[in-house]
Amino acid sequence: MKHQPQKLTEFFTRKVLWLSSTGILALWLGFLFESPQLVILSVVVVLYIAISRLATYSNISHIEVNQSLDRTSLFEREEVKFTSTFSNSSSEPAMLEILDQIPQDVRIIQGGNHYPILLEPYETASFAYKLKCEQKGHFVIKPSRIRLLDPFGLKHHELELGNSVFLKVLPTTEDVRGFRLTPKSVHLTLGAARAKQPGIGTEFFGLREYLPGDEFRRINWKASARIRKLMSNEYEWEQVVDVYILLDATPVSEEIFRASVRAAASLANNLVKGRNRVGLIIYSDTISFVSAEAGSRQLLKIIEKLIDSKAREPFVFDAQIAATTHLVLPYSYVILISPLLNEKILSLIEKLRSLNSSITVVSPSPLSETVSIYFEESIRDVAREILTLRRQSVVTSLRGKGIEVLDWDPTISLRTVMGVMIRRPVRS
Repeated sequence: MKHQPQKLTEFFTRKVLWLSSTGILALWLGFLFESPQLVILSVVVVLYIAISRLATYSNISHIEVNQSLDRTSLFEREEVKFTSTFSNSSSEPAMLEILDQIPQDVRIIQGGNHYPILLEPYETASFAYKLKCEQKGHFVIKPSRIRLLDPFGLKHHELELGNSVFLKVLPTTEDVRGFRLTPKSVHLTLGAARAKQPGIGTEFFGLREYLPGDEFRRINWKASARIRKLMSNEYEWEQVVDVYILLDATPVSEEIFRASVRAAASLANNLVKGRNRVGLIIYSDTISFVSAEAGSRQLLKIIEKLIDSKAREPFVFDAQIAATTHLVLPYSYVILISPLLNEKILSLIEKLRSLNSSITVVSPSPLSETVSIYFEESIRDVAREILTLRRQSVVTSLRGKGIEVLDWDPTISLRTVMGVMIRRPVRS
């Protein structure tokens, strides 16, 4: 995006103030004491200011600035190289002071964004340094602030010059391909979910007698030799399922929210690649959602929604729970990601159960040592005890309803926790 240069703004330095004050004072004292030396001094000061103003070159239109990143999309805590290129297309030298406007949430890890530069006639110079993005989001690096320095030190000119650079920081994802879904309903399309019935797939389902037309690779030779009759393997039918990822954005700590977003992005990435129809619902101060669809574009929609998500207290959580009924299709699979500190989560679970949904809760624990630093030391022990009791109450209630709750310490890999969802297929 090309940025239109602003109008050149002129600023006077403190040196002008002191010289002007000295000139006026010398002129006043010269007339007061009838001293020609003081009058001459005041005239010299005035001439110095006037000549410096006439002699200073203040045209900056010949300076061209181009800002760029070596990549505009990256994951959290990854590094990116930022480069500013300056060109002087005139026959006059230019002494500049540069300030690149780096967003507050983007950290400079090597180099600096404030530097002076002397551009000789028709010279081009580049400056580069490394940035690191600690958290997800969309960031804009605005055009550089250019200050044209005055050799006399009496004034300078400033304006923004260059182009804006857009940076997209994606939430970190993990490979969680190990878990399996056990939905109550599937689509006819081939996918990755187990349909609990024989058909096309890779997971062993059972044995049956050999039928004409069966592939030879399906024949179980060991079983055939044991019972002296040809037997064929049957595999579990793998089909597409509707999966909804529900993200509880209730503010607990930055680490917990970041872990929740990482879990949602990782699950969405795995489920979409399994050709499932995946949707997303975020419970924050408002309710944000992405309707369940399949395809690579759907993953982009979900990631974009997660990038823009913020941890905020739900304004009217009951209304958000009621809206869930219209967003989640019956008999779908629901993965709720929540620290389980909001007791109204139980009401949300009841709504989902009324839709005959299969439910799994992934709960990033707010009780880990790294998260406990969030509280002040004087109340840390009491806060931990209260959090523990509230959370245990919700977890016990959910497990009593037959809902699987995966307690996850965010300092541990998500794949390790999701591994408990690997189940043998239910045979009928």
